[in-house]
Amino acid sequence: MFLHCVGLIDGMLFPLAFGPMLSGEDYFTRKGNYAVKGLIICDDTSKITWVEMGWLGSVHDNQVWLSSDVYLRDDQGYFNTKLAKVQIKSKHCLGLLKAWFQHLQGHHWVIKSKGDLGVILQVMMCA
Repeated sequence: MFLHCVGLIDGMLFPLAFGPMLSGEDYFTRKGNYAVKGLIICDDTSKITWVEMGWLGSVHDNQVWLSSDVYLRDDQGYFNTKLAKVQIKSKHCLGLLKAWFQHLQGHHWVIKSKGDLGVILQVMMCA
């Protein structure tokens, strides 16, 4: 059991159908596609309680986590051990999110400017 847990954390890729024209290589993921990265915290009922969105697809989840405002600097070893046992809950939450909002599985817009990226992020955050 994970007593006093306030959230389950996981990274999520939001695929882009086309490589961005602005720094496209930075959005290229280890999975061989282009994407925007997000970090999501959900509770044990799959309710999303916090979102950090807009990272480049090439950025590792751990870098996003270490740069986030909610990173826990104390008791990291204990936290990681306990989190590993319940991580499936966050995967379930993200799967539900993509199932409910099909457009999160891939956007068909080309990012030509920061404004285009802003529109895509707004649509993702609305979901």
